[in-house]
Formats: sequence, C-alpha cells, structure tokens
Amino acid sequence: RQKVVEQDPVLASEVMATGLINLLEAAKVHKIKRFVYISSSMVYGDFENDVCENAVCNPIGQYGIMKYMGEQLVQDYARKYGFEYVIIRPSAVYGEYDVEDRVISKFMLGAMRGETLKVKGAGEVLDFTYVEDAALGIAQATVGKNAANKIYNITRSDTKLTTLLEAAEMAISIAGKGKIEILDRDLSFPKRGRLNIERAVQDLDYSPTVNIEEGFRRYYDWFQKSNYWQSRL
Repeated sequence: RQKVVEQDPVLASEVMATGLINLLEAAKVHKIKRFVYISSSMVYGDFENDVCENAVCNPIGQYGIMKYMGEQLVQDYARKYGFEYVIIRPSAVYGEYDVEDRVISKFMLGAMRGETLKVKGAGEVLDFTYVEDAALGIAQATVGKNAANKIYNITRSDTKLTTLLEAAEMAISIAGKGKIEILDRDLSFPKRGRLNIERAVQDLDYSPTVNIEEGFRRYYDWFQKSNYWQSRL
C-alpha cells in the first residue's frame, strides 16, 4: 500500500482521510455503538520485535502517516460523539482474494509463473499473518466486551520470524519453479519485526493457528483452483 499511496498521494488522502471522515460522520448521525478502524503496523515506523500497542508511533512514509492520522480522527470522533472505537493494527496479511501488489501474492504468483522473484532485503522480516487469523481477530475485537476504546495488534506473532528471502524460497518450493534475485532493502518501508499480541490474547482470547508453511500451501492451492487466476498464470 505504501507504493500505491506514494504514486498518487492526492487520491490516497481522499480515500484515507476524506473517506474516513465520511464514515465517521455517518457513525455520528446513526448513533452507532462501536466504530472499528483497520490501521496498520506501519504506524510504528521502525521497530524491534515484540512491539506493544502503547509503543510510541513514529510512522515513516505517507501511508503510515495517514493511517496514524486516521487513528487520531477515530479517537477524536468517539470522544466527541460518545461511541466506542476499536483500532486494529495488522501486519503483512496474505491469503485468498488478495491483490497482486503485496509481497506474498507477488512471490507466489511469480513463482507459479516461473519468474524471478525480486527480494528487496534478504534479511528483512515481517509478521506474516494468514487472512483467516486476521479476520478472526478483527471479528473478536468488533464484538468483544473488553475491547471498547482499545488498540490491538492482530498478527500471527510467530516467535520464529520469516525473512523475505525465506518467504520467496518457500513460494518457489511449493510452486516447483521460479528464481530469486536479491536486491537492496526498499528504504520506502520501515524496518519491522514481530508484534506483541498479548493484549488481544488476554482481552479477546485471540489465538492465531495458521503458521506460514500451512498458510502458503493453502494460498497456493487456492490459486490452483481459481478460474480467474488460472487464466493469468
């Protein structure tokens, strides 16, 4: 998403700021009980492993900055108009129905096409999270009695972190073809690692279950069965 925002920041601001305000205004008019905002781990900027929700946010790049601004807007509207909020900070979500401009979809589709996967920073790590686990956490936070007016990291939070190089190698192993080209780290993105999800575990009983090996295999199998993607491989 960072690259998309940088390509057209005016349009991005219309979607991420004006669009959000329109939703918040509707929430105010219709007197909703709770507003759920999907933010991003990008609001933290550069961070080390085990970052908690109360960490100081120092977003790098327009996407992270706009997401953090969105969090502030949500909290301000909730304060003024008396509804609850929940803010979700996911990280590196992948899986079925994703678009092709995200790292794992690029790796998997590239491998399936026998292309060269461009790994920008071999040792960079991300808290890769399968879409079902992310959706579960969002649903639990939406209805959870203990979730009102809180922020949650909703990620896999696997202590065995996966590097970009390992993710590319896994995609090639599953697809049975493809090559790797290692490039310098993309400085448009902050350095990231594993997020701490203890708050979600305690408040929501959140328990992600799909490790990256199983998630990649599921994703590959879905591509194999998709009429849409089969015509584009």
